[in-house]
Amino acid sequence: MAATEAVLPAVLQPWARLCGSAAEFEQVWQEVEEKQAQSVASKKRLADETRNFDRLSEAERLVGIPGLLKAYQVEIGSLSKRAKFAEAALSELLKGLREAPAPGAVQEKLQQLYATQAGPKASSTPALEETLRQREQQVAKLAAAAVDLEAELQTMKNQDVTVRRLQKYIKDLEAGSEVHFAEARRQKDEEWSGKLEELRQELGLERERRGGGRGGAAPPPRGAGPAAPWERRRSGGAAAMPKKARSLS
Repeated sequence: MAATEAVLPAVLQPWARLCGSAAEFEQVWQEVEEKQAQSVASKKRLADETRNFDRLSEAERLVGIPGLLKAYQVEIGSLSKRAKFAEAALSELLKGLREAPAPGAVQEKLQQLYATQAGPKASSTPALEETLRQREQQVAKLAAAAVDLEAELQTMKNQDVTVRRLQKYIKDLEAGSEVHFAEARRQKDEEWSGKLEELRQELGLERERRGGGRGGAAPPPRGAGPAAPWERRRSGGAAAMPKKARSLS
């Protein structure tokens, strides 16, 4: 009897710890499901924002890029936190399961111990078997939770690939926006250069038109008055001299 009492707590202690933490793991799994539902809604919203962004014009995209990048960064951060939370919960659960002995081996050993007891002591075996049965049910429940967490962890790994794709998409968007800004500036520079050249050509044509309307003579300098009579006679030569002077010559 003393041997039985000494063995029983040692055998069942790991399972007692696991059963005691079952409620805690239920809360953990509930939180995992809540985070998963939030992630699904967030990814749907992000997909809608991306489709709306693709429909924008080039000018509107330049304005909307910062907001879209921020949304992707927030989603990446949420996925990373959820993956770490699920990994920590699964690791804690698997640690407890590894430390506990197999239920079948525990039951067999206890049956052997109680089989050696004679008389009324053997009547406690059904109660012990019932206790073991309950423990097995709780272990099965914990094992099912472990399977669910493993599936969630696999989902996290798949989403990690999505995160890396999102990060690459963000980098491509950032690089594309820089190239687009440079291209837009270059086009504007070319546009204004072309307009400036057109204005210069129009100004030159206007000057030529005004000069041609005056018989080809260059316009007098600004501020110059009419020529003096003697200057007109000097510039005109013999044609500007009086008739009497021409006859004497």
